[in-house]
Amino acid sequence: DPGGLERTDVTAMPEAAPASHDPAPRGTLRVIMVAVDFADPASAAVEYASRLALLHGAELTLVHAIEADTLTAPDTLDLEAAGTESLARIEASVRARGLRVRSTAEVGAADGVVLDAERRQPADLLVVGVGAQIGGHRPGLGRVADRLVRAAQAPVLAVPAGFQTPDPMVRTILVATDFSRESEIAARTAITLIAAPSPPSRIVVLHGCDVPADYGVVANAAVLSKMLADEELAARARLERWGRDLPESEWAIERIVRQGYAAGLIGEEARRVDADLIAVGTHGRSGLSRLLLGSVAERVLHDAPCPVLVAHQERAGDAAAVAASGTA
Repeated sequence: DPGGLERTDVTAMPEAAPASHDPAPRGTLRVIMVAVDFADPASAAVEYASRLALLHGAELTLVHAIEADTLTAPDTLDLEAAGTESLARIEASVRARGLRVRSTAEVGAADGVVLDAERRQPADLLVVGVGAQIGGHRPGLGRVADRLVRAAQAPVLAVPAGFQTPDPMVRTILVATDFSRESEIAARTAITLIAAPSPPSRIVVLHGCDVPADYGVVANAAVLSKMLADEELAARARLERWGRDLPESEWAIERIVRQGYAAGLIGEEARRVDADLIAVGTHGRSGLSRLLLGSVAERVLHDAPCPVLVAHQERAGDAAAVAASGTA
């Protein structure tokens, strides 16, 4: 316990037993939690979260981790004091915009601190910045985002460093689908929770056809070509049925099937259609879908030109269902 310091709260969060609140009613976010590390990615995340909070009338919770490996430094007390002071300034600037905000700074690994905060004070959305490393030697929140999407209860919104939040915030949503229930949940979450105050005008649905590498060992070019053609034909038929269960609105749905590696296709299409938001699904906290597995996750979360919403079945499914029904 260096210096007797274990936890510093700027505005203390209630020490409630782990629990989850009822999902937000249709078109609302009640609590938005933001991971803060004072670098450029976190600044973009705070701005995006603040704009969302203004649209929804939500409360912001700012969470900062004082990395445990810094506690051996001679200037530990100075580091903690500086972090607490910086967090207080951000809180004050957010409050000056008329928002309700609370903040907490704790000693520990960033992902653990954020996840502990979420367990104490459940959120409807967890926002984290992604981008360059901090200090050149330890991961910033961008790398922490990889771990948060695996373990957080709430949907995670990753905001690229330097992203300029447009107005309206969401005009085009790119949904990456593997035809799983999780990818539909991600789309519904994006529409009903992120974009609800100002519905998107366009939804672009993307499916990537990619034959596994080991097929190339046993199949010749003609066989592989036919396999891809058959998969693409089947995917187009399935995409025609996609979106029938989404909330009714006036948006246009554009359906795209392309051959190639999922992660690269998602980034390319996001740029081509000028997407404001990418929505992808996971198979819950026990593991990621193939859209967000290993290097795919790395590329989608860290190379996307716009925020990426990652939703999984446990919490996001419940929230989306309630949002669609319009009940609290």
